[in-house]
Amino acid sequence: MLLLLTSFTAFLSGAPIALATGPIVNTNNGTVVGLELPEFNQHAFLGIPYAQPPVGDLRLRRPRPFNQTLDNFNAIGYSPLCWNVPTTGASDGAGIPQDEDCLTINIVRPADASPENQLPVMFWIHGGGWVAGGSGVDWYNGTYLVQASTNYSNPVVYVSINYRLSQLGFLAGQELADEGNLNLGLYDQRLALHWVQENIAAFGGDPTKVTIFGESAGGFAVGTHFSAFGGRDDNLFHAGISQSGTASNFNLPTEERFQNSYNQLVANSSCSEFTTAETQLDCLRHIPVDEFRFAVSSWATGTVVDGDMIPLSVANAMDVYNNGRYVKRPLITGTTTDEGSRSARTEEEVIGQLQGMGFNDTQVERMLELYPSDPRLGVPYNTGMYMPNGTPYGKQAASIAGDTSYIALRRWVAEELVKAEVPVWTYRFNQNPAFINNPNGGAPHFSEIFYLFGNPNCPLQLGRCLGPLAYDHALSDLLQSMWISFAVHLDPNQNNYAGAPTWPAYAEGAENMRFQGGGSSAEKDDYRKEGIQLLLDNYFPNQGARV
Repeated sequence: MLLLLTSFTAFLSGAPIALATGPIVNTNNGTVVGLELPEFNQHAFLGIPYAQPPVGDLRLRRPRPFNQTLDNFNAIGYSPLCWNVPTTGASDGAGIPQDEDCLTINIVRPADASPENQLPVMFWIHGGGWVAGGSGVDWYNGTYLVQASTNYSNPVVYVSINYRLSQLGFLAGQELADEGNLNLGLYDQRLALHWVQENIAAFGGDPTKVTIFGESAGGFAVGTHFSAFGGRDDNLFHAGISQSGTASNFNLPTEERFQNSYNQLVANSSCSEFTTAETQLDCLRHIPVDEFRFAVSSWATGTVVDGDMIPLSVANAMDVYNNGRYVKRPLITGTTTDEGSRSARTEEEVIGQLQGMGFNDTQVERMLELYPSDPRLGVPYNTGMYMPNGTPYGKQAASIAGDTSYIALRRWVAEELVKAEVPVWTYRFNQNPAFINNPNGGAPHFSEIFYLFGNPNCPLQLGRCLGPLAYDHALSDLLQSMWISFAVHLDPNQNNYAGAPTWPAYAEGAENMRFQGGGSSAEKDDYRKEGIQLLLDNYFPNQGARV
């Protein structure tokens, strides 16, 4: 959460902070005062509200633009995170405050950025499965990314946001559907993008050159904004980067999928005393937030068809691209090598998982052939006979899960974009992060984050940072330079990184950039070709709500 400044120590501890005397910017709502970061030659503006606080009667409603006047707003500390899954106190377990009043935006810019010297913008959407995370955690500190952008003569402005999470952001049920109040966290993101269009020029950002990028749920969010409102182009961004989250909606259900969670929330709270759907929903908006949070019995949640941002026509991943219902913008999309996390201890469990996916007996048999129980061929890959749970079936199940949840659709989307003549680059991140401290840990989901942001100091998050090894820092430099180059030039190869390998566009031969310590290079994107094709032919067409 820190920008490595003592001012933030005071913020975290709750100590009073004197009004900053740093850079002043005039937004549509008034003036904000930021921080000077002299050791980085940067300015930071943190915790600026972009929406009205979603509390009281505005709880469980779409966000509304911030409507108060700011008079030298003290933008020198992150706001609390939006509420994550229930914890015992008012923090995320690592000491970072959480609150319902959390819809804020952060900006880090080179000190020479100005309305007369506008720079491309990188707009970060954090992941966390729609239930966790926030813009103020250490590993999303944009200081080092902005520093890299100036080092490689491709300066950018970095923007990050909070959006509502868990049941405060993604509660679903017929009662909310009738009001048009589903997918609230996505509407938060959308409002923040509009805020950027209206205000970022005052900070020295170019509103016509906004690249949205995100990982996991944030990566899926990138895809959602590409296909939002059936592919309507609101000119909110000029490119996207989807990390470990398919650049399309992922087979979305309707609100009926989560109706039981809504019903249980009502039943577990004092709102059960009311007898009509309208009065129960009104009650949920006004009970104390702690009562709301701890009345939740299931944190199963996510995006659903809402008939507006996500119409039925884009609820299935394949419908989005088969029918061209997306904004045609350049894209980077990729995954880590070892995305899968599912486990099994017996072959029967693996078979049961495949049957649960809708495969018939013949297809199950073929899947077991293409995804064998040989531990040398499962997740984490390239770890020989190592078996995390002591059986070969855990690696087998994880391999199937990784391709199902991330890798198969990543490949298919790239192929479809090539057909539509949309520029697209793909990658596979193949580095075992130092913080895992396990050479057999592979390159799991989330691994690339520490390299992308390059933060060597994470005092609050148990050392989950880049680490001290030279090859990790070299890989971080390469990854940063390519992401930045794409945001600036719509091409990752104009990166000014000495000795950088060429990253071919997918149209040039269906190749990924394989990022790994000791040397990154292009590779054919044909691993597990038959198994992934079987998933694409027999699993994905039957998933999610369909027209």
